[in-house]
Amino acid sequence: MPEICSNAILAFFGTQEWIIVGLIAVVLFGSRLPKLARSLGLSLGQFKKGLKNVKEEVDAAGDDDGDDVPDEEEADKDDDKPEEDSGELSG
Repeated sequence: MPEICSNAILAFFGTQEWIIVGLIAVVLFGSRLPKLARSLGLSLGQFKKGLKNVKEEVDAAGDDDGDDVPDEEEADKDDDKPEEDSGELSG
């Protein structure tokens, strides 16, 4: 049995078939199609805007010089310090 691709059905439709599908959609949905297309366009625009904002935030985070992370030299200095006695007896 041959394996059918998910896009295989699109290959069977020619120009005439797509025109017929479009006409059927217009007849069935009529005045709702412009509203649907408008809302789909607005949603796509908002999605792209959101992606742009996320990309800018990621780029800004990548440009940060990392002041909150100590340098290796500072970490080595902290390791060399002797620990202070808390005055408790262990044993």
